[in-house]
Amino acid sequence: MVGKFGEILKGKPSGSLQLEVVEDNVRAAQLLANALKNHPSSEIPTNLPGLDNALQGNLSEFLAWELGEQHWLLFDRAWSWAPNAENPWRNSSDPGIDILAILTPDAELKLLVFEVKSSIGDGVALIAGVKSSLRTDFESLFRGAVQGRLACRVGRVLSSLKYHKGRADLIPVVKDIVGKNPASSPKISLVGLLICSQLKSAPNASERRQQAFEELSRLLRADGWVAQQVMLRCIETPSFSALLKQAISEVVNGPK
Repeated sequence: MVGKFGEILKGKPSGSLQLEVVEDNVRAAQLLANALKNHPSSEIPTNLPGLDNALQGNLSEFLAWELGEQHWLLFDRAWSWAPNAENPWRNSSDPGIDILAILTPDAELKLLVFEVKSSIGDGVALIAGVKSSLRTDFESLFRGAVQGRLACRVGRVLSSLKYHKGRADLIPVVKDIVGKNPASSPKISLVGLLICSQLKSAPNASERRQQAFEELSRLLRADGWVAQQVMLRCIETPSFSALLKQAISEVVNGPK
């Protein structure tokens, strides 16, 4: 394992969502930097890039990719597809599903749909808001923009199963998992992840995030998902902006 995120992530109970708190921002940045440097498909920039929205989003998804495999044991990276995380340094972001993973390919096959949101603020609006939120991402799985549709993303994965994984036998199984709506897709699980900052100027942010996560869960159930299909997670960092900037600097310039 490249990074032992369990060293700096401490889980805390928080109602309907799993809350992870980063207790050492500097150490977390070092682990992220090490993971980026050891990622074989990542072309490290020669000059220090600025932290714009696209890079923040891509690095957030890369961090979730690391945590999902190493810390939470949610999926095997070999059976996951994460276009932005696989090439986090590019100056654009794929608008589709952030991470799509096949669970237990040789047993009862299931699909994990992972959506990631990040904020240098408290991130409350990114949970159940009506624009650019976990809510809108999950609602678009069976409707909305073509590039965000689940069937479209799964279609891209099918050729990878045949030509890169050597598992053409899984193609009809994966196709059958995606129904016409959530109620007809019981073998799909959703994971919503918010990465945000702890702000002294927003003392009630944790409570408001909890309320927003509960609202998101309610909306997803109203759409036809059942509670067992939905996992909600939140990572609070002392300063997410500082974490990312330090990680970028260590990757490009080396540790101080």
